[in-house]
Amino acid sequence: MIFRRGTEGGGEPGPYAFIDFDLARPTTRLFDIVTTLRHWAPISDPVDRAPLLRGVEVGARLRLFCDAYGVPPRDRRRLLELARLRFHRSYTVMRTRATAGGNWAKMWAGGAGERIRRAAAWLDVHEDELHAHLV
Repeated sequence: MIFRRGTEGGGEPGPYAFIDFDLARPTTRLFDIVTTLRHWAPISDPVDRAPLLRGVEVGARLRLFCDAYGVPPRDRRRLLELARLRFHRSYTVMRTRATAGGNWAKMWAGGAGERIRRAAAWLDVHEDELHAHLV
């Protein structure tokens, strides 16, 4: 977490940004956005969301994020397609890494693959509704 002082330069430092290096690698801005939206919109089945996020309006949160982040219309049109690609890649990579054992195997045994599949299925059902928020 990155902290900084208040906007006027005074006051106590407060949280300003999160940086997560777990799976850091070169990627595109849009894939970073999709990853953020996957967890924080969240693009996932409500049964897999944190309790406070189960009833949120995902489409409205997608739009709010895109507006605040300055995502142009041409990129917004690609977000859900890229989310689907990310689900597919995540599933394949996690399944492969799980065969090596360790934490990947624990996550897989704990249902990571099933959660990814549910997220993809949820996206399939709600894609038109979500797209309507992104235009």
